[in-house]
Amino acid sequence: MTDTEVLLVIIQIAQLRANSTYRQAEMRRRQLGPEGAAIMARAPQDSPEYAALRLLVGTWNRIAIFAEAFNAKQRQRFFHCHPIALTWKVLKPGIEVIRYAEDVAEPVHKNYAWQLEDLAGKYEKWLKTADGKDYRTEAQQAVCADFG
Repeated sequence: MTDTEVLLVIIQIAQLRANSTYRQAEMRRRQLGPEGAAIMARAPQDSPEYAALRLLVGTWNRIAIFAEAFNAKQRQRFFHCHPIALTWKVLKPGIEVIRYAEDVAEPVHKNYAWQLEDLAGKYEKWLKTADGKDYRTEAQQAVCADFG
């Protein structure tokens, strides 16, 4: 992927996170507190809360899929403007509820959002490098979180 193509993908990712439906879902998660994602995942599957969580997770999993095409240098650039570890931290409780739900088909739920989890692992490794030193704390990551 060329650097120009990466820039276009990063812009598309920013647009995914900026649309009003996504922002409303994120606001709802935050209003529910630290366990917001888990609370949303336990809501009835036809509820607005459950749908909002699936939108958040689906968006970030799609972002992770986009990022798979980046080379190491491009991924570093991407990591500078996307708080992957912070996002994983807040969504993981909901993802785990969905992964281990008894009423979800076996082949689907065990690997739910695995791409996001994989990207979070790569981000954690990046944080240990000199390039990632300015993003090691949640406060540093929150600068580019755009959760508001």
